[in-house]
Amino acid sequence: MTRQFAKLWVVGFAATLIAGSPQAQTADETLMKSARSIARIGLIEPICSPFYLLDRKRLAEVKGWMLQDGVERFGAVLIQRTVDRVRSEFLGVIKREGAAGWCPAQRAFYKVPGQPEFIGSPLE
Repeated sequence: MTRQFAKLWVVGFAATLIAGSPQAQTADETLMKSARSIARIGLIEPICSPFYLLDRKRLAEVKGWMLQDGVERFGAVLIQRTVDRVRSEFLGVIKREGAAGWCPAQRAFYKVPGQPEFIGSPLE
């Protein structure tokens, strides 16, 4: 897979995550979905690295593309402020459920057939 194709695929995947259902969404709903995607992927390395092998380079690329998309759609200040706010939601879930439960859910969430995974095998 070429680098350009991989980038286009990831941007398409991110758009699918953000777009969700085919129903019309408000700008606020789209902003929140984008912020949640960025916050979620931003927590994978610090939270899941004790439990899983991570492809940090791939993870950083995907996170960068999602953030770039958010900045282009909503502006740097608004997307960062919203990411910071929703990040605390994920941290609350992680605190309640534990990282050992949250990380497998992220691995399943981001697993797409035929695409390289950035959350690899569990560490033993």
